[in-house]
Amino acid sequence: MTKRWSTSTAVVVGVLLWGVCWMAIDLLVLQIYPLPADLPSTASTSELLATRPNAAVAMNVFGDLLALAAIAYWVSGKATAQAGIIVTVVVFVLGIASSLALSNFRWIHGVGFVASLAAGILAARAGDKS
Repeated sequence: MTKRWSTSTAVVVGVLLWGVCWMAIDLLVLQIYPLPADLPSTASTSELLATRPNAAVAMNVFGDLLALAAIAYWVSGKATAQAGIIVTVVVFVLGIASSLALSNFRWIHGVGFVASLAAGILAARAGDKS
């Protein structure tokens, strides 16, 4: 199959698609682990994130990892492995920046960042070969 997309187009589409998946995963996890009822309406985002149990954070991280691997594979099939790797690195940097900006870095995030980087790169290489 011939590659039809440019690298820049594939990266933009991949990152946007990952953003949509990220929101859908967060909403799904909120259905499984709802926010506490006694949370004040004036709570900041950092306070809200601090109430999340480790299981909810792990579900978010694992869902994001699966979405990133699937998107890196798909993007690499549309363009090149380089596009899938760039998407992986952009998502990796965005995830770290988000965790640090919100003061919400847990050990689960560290494991998830390393695993998502590895999964994204491997998926990108596999998608390029298919």
